[in-house]
Amino acid sequence: MEPKASVLIITYNQEDSIGRAIESVLAQDCPYSYEIVIGDDASTDGTRAICEDYSRRYPGIIRLMPEAPNKGLVDNYFGCLAAARGEYVADCAGDDEWGDPRRLARQVEYLDSHPDDVAVISDWSIIRGAEEANVRDIAGYKPYLRHNNGREFMIRTLGCMGHFPLLSAMLYRREALVRILRDNPRQVKRREWGCEDLPVIAALGSEGDIGYLPLKASKYMVGDSTASNSDNAAHLFDFYVKAANCVMDLSSIYGIDQHIISAGLRARVNYLATLALRADDPARCEKFQQLCDRMYGILGFKGRLYRRSMSRPIARRLLRIIKRLR
Repeated sequence: MEPKASVLIITYNQEDSIGRAIESVLAQDCPYSYEIVIGDDASTDGTRAICEDYSRRYPGIIRLMPEAPNKGLVDNYFGCLAAARGEYVADCAGDDEWGDPRRLARQVEYLDSHPDDVAVISDWSIIRGAEEANVRDIAGYKPYLRHNNGREFMIRTLGCMGHFPLLSAMLYRREALVRILRDNPRQVKRREWGCEDLPVIAALGSEGDIGYLPLKASKYMVGDSTASNSDNAAHLFDFYVKAANCVMDLSSIYGIDQHIISAGLRARVNYLATLALRADDPARCEKFQQLCDRMYGILGFKGRLYRRSMSRPIARRLLRIIKRLR
C-alpha cells in the first residue's frame, strides 16, 4: 500500500543534527501511513552512516536515497521528490526538526477535507541558541495566519521583507508539483537559483489556494551549518544573491509586475549590500552590481548608491565605516 504522505529529509554534513531531525519525524503521532525519504548529498562527515543506521532500524518507513556524487540542494530535493510515493509531501532540513507531534496527522486531515486547497501551512519557530521566536508573534507574518488565495500568497512571498512561510512547515499535494515539473520543469527547478523553497511555493500558489492550521509545525535552527542560516557573510551572500535572482525570474514567469514587489526587492538589495561589504570580495561586489542592473528601474536612492560604491575600494571602506558608526 502506498503511504499517505512522504516526508523528505534533505541533508549534507549534518552529523550533529541529522539524528534529531529524523527522530522528530518518527515521533509523529499519526494514524496515516507515511514514509521518510532521506537525501544525503555525499556528506563527508558521519551523516551518511547515521542515516544508514536509521534506514536499517526502520526499513518499513525510511528510504535512504542511493549514494551518489554531490548534486547540490536543488537536485537533491527534486530527486527525493521524484522518489516520493505519498499523496502529500512535507520536508525537514537535516539541521532542523519538527514541532507538534500531531502536525502530520492534522495537516493530512486538513487537505483531505479541503480538496480545493493545494497545500496547508502552519506556524514555525526560529531557534538561535537558547532563544526561540514563534513567527506568529512577528508583525510582518500576520497576513499568512489565515486561508490564502494562491496568487496573493505567491506575490506576498516573493515580495516579502522578512519571514515567509517555511516549506518544512507546509504539507502539499504531490501531484500538483509533479504536474508542473513534467510540463515545464524550469518553472520550478533551476540549479542557478540555489534554492527549492521559493520556486516550490510560487508553483503551488499558481495551482490553487493555501490553507492554514495554527500549530507549530517546525523549528528552524539558526547557526553556521547551511548556506541559508550561516553566520558567514560570504556564504550568506552567495545564497541570497541567487535567491534574489530567483525572485526576479519567478516574477517574470508568473507575470508579476516588479513594482508590486519592489519593497521586498529593495530590502534584499540592502541586505546583500551589507553582506558584500562584510565579505569585501571584488567578485561578489560584481555579482551585486549585476543584480542591481537587473532591477535598476525599482532601486531606491540607497540601492543605487550601493551599486555605484561597490566598484570602488575606497567607497566600500567608507560605507563600512558609516555602517559601524550607526
